[in-house]
Amino acid sequence: MEDKKKVEKNRENTKGIKKKCKKEIVVPVITLVVGILIGLFIMYIIKPSTTIARVDGKSITENQIYDKLQKYYSKDVLNMILEDVDDVILTKKYKEDDKMTEEIEEEANKYIESYIGYYGGTKEDFLEECGFESEEDFKNYLKLEYRRNLYYIDYLADVLGQDAIQEYYDEHNFGEIQTKHILVQTSDDMTEDQATAMAKEIITKLNDGANFDEVAEEYKTNYPDTIIVEDLGGLTFADSIEESFMDALKAMEDNTYSQEPVVTTYGAHIIYRTSSKELSVEDARNDIVVNLYSTLEDVASQSDKLIELRKNAGLKFKSEKFKDLYDELYTNY
Repeated sequence: MEDKKKVEKNRENTKGIKKKCKKEIVVPVITLVVGILIGLFIMYIIKPSTTIARVDGKSITENQIYDKLQKYYSKDVLNMILEDVDDVILTKKYKEDDKMTEEIEEEANKYIESYIGYYGGTKEDFLEECGFESEEDFKNYLKLEYRRNLYYIDYLADVLGQDAIQEYYDEHNFGEIQTKHILVQTSDDMTEDQATAMAKEIITKLNDGANFDEVAEEYKTNYPDTIIVEDLGGLTFADSIEESFMDALKAMEDNTYSQEPVVTTYGAHIIYRTSSKELSVEDARNDIVVNLYSTLEDVASQSDKLIELRKNAGLKFKSEKFKDLYDELYTNY
């Protein structure tokens, strides 16, 4: 069950129309910070032994620090080792292509922008807080997780079979629609009727020839606590967007805006459908697998598959300490 939640969480769309989505991203950011700070600190400390400091004629060496880290943080050291192991195996198996580069870029920007939006500061502050030396270092971490997830999805796709994937595609796919919107939020000070009335006012201006982006900026400036303007990017069947919004979007043609306010639990929207394109079954496969995951029974966990991957690649530990710890923690996972 834990793996099912993890797989579903990995594909959660954070570009959605919900204002709170901007806060939801913070949860994985916090988890990321807490989970890797110790590990990354260890990574930077483990180098050929040299003297770090001297006092009263005695040297404090990096090996001494490493020995202590092994003693008190052995699981974290092991996880760092396994990150390098998996990176070697999976980088060879999944070469970086344009799709991976683009998705990693979007994921990195999502984390950074969410951190800045929630905590303030800069990109450099985010990287420092998380223990990354550079943005490239951070992206390499994301690439490893991307490849780990891709490896597991490939396994699940084999379990499901192509027929099941094709059937889901035929029933649910509608391509990818590029979308932006103006949301008039409901609140204690803005009823649904009032939000709808303001949305109609905006639509009237658009019908009179006003530019969508200019009107959006005008209302956002005049009503900063009420108006949200977002470019939602490309929406597909995999995005968790309210049904009324998606139904209206799918019924529209490219380069048009909604002629009536689209009401959701968040307020009244003016949707602009800018363009669309076909989505092949191969392009949609990973999201389809994630959506069908909950229907599968008796499948191996992601951890089990990674253990199998390492075994098949011939992983051997030269350190008995870490071999025993790995066997204890993972072999019988």
